Amino acid sequence: MPSNFRIIYEHALSKSRIPIWFFSGPIILVLIPTLIVFAGLYQNHQFAQYLNAPKKGDIYEVSTREERHTLYKIKNVRGDTVYFTPSRYQTENEAGVYDLYSKDFDSLTTYAISKKELVKMYKENKLSDISR
Repeated sequence: MPSNFRIIYEHALSKSRIPIWFFSGPIILVLIPTLIVFAGLYQNHQFAQYLNAPKKGDIYEVSTREERHTLYKIKNVRGDTVYFTPSRYQTENEAGVYDLYSKDFDSLTTYAISKKELVKMYKENKLSDISR
């Protein structure tokens, strides 16, 4: 390369920079999966806390024996026993559970279950979510 072209080339090279947006793609490709993983870990941690320390007003999404899904609302907690009222409605698919949140609970019926039994239900995949 002739020397005058080389001088012009080196001058242009020293004045040019890589734009910052050039690195945005790889940063986003790393950041999004990382955020998804941390969100999942946080949700699992939060679920475990809610399961081990139930409070009045918590709503549990439960699968019954007949593969139906319903909600249980905690009415009271005394020692190791949790008292809850079931939803008046059930649904056949798990996606329909979200429609049950706006429906009434059977305030006349109260069931009792131990905290150990709740953990057992979770391990048997009968308890899918807790809303506080």
